[in-house]
Amino acid sequence: PPQRLQVNFSLYGRWAGESLAAMSADMVFYVQSELDKVVILTMASPQAAGLYAIAMRLIDLTATPIRSFNQILMQKIMRERAMITGFWRLAGIELAIAAVSLAGFGAIIGLLWVHPHAMGRNVAMAAPVLAVMLCVPVFRNLVEYQADMLYARQRTGLRAMLLAALA
Repeated sequence: PPQRLQVNFSLYGRWAGESLAAMSADMVFYVQSELDKVVILTMASPQAAGLYAIAMRLIDLTATPIRSFNQILMQKIMRERAMITGFWRLAGIELAIAAVSLAGFGAIIGLLWVHPHAMGRNVAMAAPVLAVMLCVPVFRNLVEYQADMLYARQRTGLRAMLLAALA
């Protein structure tokens, strides 16, 4: 049925500010996650940059369940602010993220140690480098979790600044 649209411009100011801060934070994060490969390429050989890119893709693969968990958790936190009170609750969530990240990447390393070609010939070449990067997924996932917590607490401007500093 025909309807007359009602536009309330007073709401757009805050929404635009939050949207721009969230957009810039995500853009900075993704630029940083791709820019490091270019930095490795300029500092090392193309082969080393390729091995690093493979390793980072495997780290991103282990972050997929953590990112899904973060999205669900942040929606719940936005509805129930009382969820983010208490040191032990927050520490427990961070320890769980660290444990799952470590276990996921450790499982990939273990699989490639037993069956080096399980994920392909190129990944088999990167397998020896992976053990050195064992803690990278833990710290990366915890940084993403903290950035999401800033978003849930409606501090997207601070989130953008921190991710820019991290980049």
